[in-house]
Amino acid sequence: MISVPIKLLHEAESHVVTIEIKSGEMFRGYLMEAEDTMNVRLDDVKMTGKDGKVTHLDQLYLRGSQIKFIIVPDMLKNSPMFKKIKNQTKAAKQTNIAKGKIKGPQASASRGKQIVASVNL
Repeated sequence: MISVPIKLLHEAESHVVTIEIKSGEMFRGYLMEAEDTMNVRLDDVKMTGKDGKVTHLDQLYLRGSQIKFIIVPDMLKNSPMFKKIKNQTKAAKQTNIAKGKIKGPQASASRGKQIVASVNL
């Protein structure tokens, strides 16, 4: 199964992204192709070196293991993928409650600590 960050990377294809690699260089260009290993191909790339020097490249291929982070467009937060994941999470919770796997805060209160986590999708 493909993880959420990889799905988001695929959703960003054909959009402008910014990528920083481990050596400190930054690349901004159109994400033309992304693999599940995070190997990416960018077109019309503006490369900014560690020294601030800007260079233009027609195409660039980056190995996923060298990528530190990727900035994707804000518009992807409204992607249908997140609605699907939210619905799947909700369905899984309901299934676990129905099967008795989740007993609520009363069950964990008798053991001492209660850990609460929330995720906004």
